[in-house]
Amino acid sequence: MAQAAPRLSLFRPHYNSQLMAEEGKLIFHTRGERFAVAPEVAAKVPFLDSLLADRIGTKKNEHGEPVIDRDPALVRAVLEFVSSGDAMHLFTKLPKASSAKDMLVELDFFCVEPPAVRPISDKSFKTSLKDVKDEYQRVCKRGPIEKSYSANRFGARNAAAELAVGLESATYDLTNHRIRQELYNSVLFVISHSRTFGPRMRHHILGVGQDQGPLQREANGRVGALARLWAE
Repeated sequence: MAQAAPRLSLFRPHYNSQLMAEEGKLIFHTRGERFAVAPEVAAKVPFLDSLLADRIGTKKNEHGEPVIDRDPALVRAVLEFVSSGDAMHLFTKLPKASSAKDMLVELDFFCVEPPAVRPISDKSFKTSLKDVKDEYQRVCKRGPIEKSYSANRFGARNAAAELAVGLESATYDLTNHRIRQELYNSVLFVISHSRTFGPRMRHHILGVGQDQGPLQREANGRVGALARLWAE
């Protein structure tokens, strides 16, 4: 027997019942792509919340479902971020043809707050970003009990996304030499650890780093294999 659609709480927004489908999900379209969003996710996205509650006038298709003119890839990234709370989705889902600036513009359009950005010198930020190495303790016949540590690569990716947002939103003081050095080293760390940070994340982190004039000048004074990664 098919499971009944979940009943909306009285504390949830009153959405247009015609838009309810797929076990209680809300439907909208953008540039030919259909999105089905859970009410609890839509409630966290102010623009969608108003759109799906018919508080915003927009074009509709023959089924009465809203149609908006937004890039589906960016919309998908926003929804993944909102539903999971993981900032990494803003960049792991972002096509290379788009940019960190495009992502922040999309968040602003949907009235979603970007991830909070900690100071580059913040200990918790540094720990999260560099938590990419698994550690194991060898077991001997009469030796210690086996111990292992699995790196929190999800946390590292979220920290990398935070770094990209901070750079693109001009959160960091690039007039400070120490901060520039830490930012440069953090960007290099991301782009040199492909096992943890995928190609899209590395591409966007490097791109936003290269777009910062003071940071690019910092890179121009460096030599070596890692410096060549920056120049690629």
